[in-house]
Amino acid sequence: MLLLTVATQIFYIATLGGVGIVEGWPLRSTLWTAEILLFTGITIAALVALVRSPAVPWGWAALVVAGAINIVQSGIGLSMFLPAAKAGPEFAPLMGTLLAGSFLFYNLAKAIIGLAALLFGLSLFRSDKTKVRAIGLISMVAGAIAMILNIAAVYLGLGAVPFSGASGAVATFLQAAQSGFPLLAQAETASLLRRDETLGDQTSWQRENLPLNLGAGYRLDIATLIAQEPR
Repeated sequence: MLLLTVATQIFYIATLGGVGIVEGWPLRSTLWTAEILLFTGITIAALVALVRSPAVPWGWAALVVAGAINIVQSGIGLSMFLPAAKAGPEFAPLMGTLLAGSFLFYNLAKAIIGLAALLFGLSLFRSDKTKVRAIGLISMVAGAIAMILNIAAVYLGLGAVPFSGASGAVATFLQAAQSGFPLLAQAETASLLRRDETLGDQTSWQRENLPLNLGAGYRLDIATLIAQEPR
């Protein structure tokens, strides 16, 4: 779902860049509605992962918060931009306020996704596999850059920090690529534990009940051997 949000943002810039609110409203509202649904799904999925997975809890919590903030940000645009744009030039300051508020939430969410990318990347960097460590390192660097640029954008205001949105999109992409690693590791660990428990149970049962096969049709269990042992 994170990858889909990156795709919708790229599509939005490519098709609606420079297009007015009213003129591009049908496509714009469709994309924002899709993003609200995607971020709702991301928030729910991250919350479930936070509860069920012991790995990277701070990272999952960051994704929960980022998803919730993105829902608010898209909701502002979907519910308020069109009425404000239709209100006329005399309400231009209101439109500017709504736009600035929406981008404040946008940059804040990107900064938090950068934090998630940094935390997940740190978890991967501790792996003993070189490729996984490389992905973790790249995610840590991209996440840190996204955090710095987007926190600066929150402080300085709309349009003050170039590449803040782009850095957030890169961090989102890398976060999407690495989100499954902790869950896969947890699944592998659970599978190994179940196998060890099964083997342990089988070994215990064999020690207690498995008779010794002496060949030629003779079978002697351990209890018989102990009873016949010379004293």
